[in-house]
Amino acid sequence: KFDWTYTTDYSGDFRAPAGHDVLAGRTTTTEELDMDRLRAQDEILFSGEVVLFEDELHDNGTSTVSIRIRVMPTFWFALVRLWLRVD
Repeated sequence: KFDWTYTTDYSGDFRAPAGHDVLAGRTTTTEELDMDRLRAQDEILFSGEVVLFEDELHDNGTSTVSIRIRVMPTFWFALVRLWLRVD
């Protein structure tokens, strides 16, 4: 039986190659998404959705990757979604 979730015992690691600083160029921030702006009822100039990938996993479930975009006069918003169901 094939493991469609690609489960592994490997828990990952956090090592930098010799001579490289993995945290170089990173800064911490307190910035957050402007939720009021996202809730605003601005005119939608363009809206669309594209399915980038879809597979039935050989009748063992479903996997779908899609992107939705919404363009308003003052900003745009993109949502990438991975939906996975394993039977």
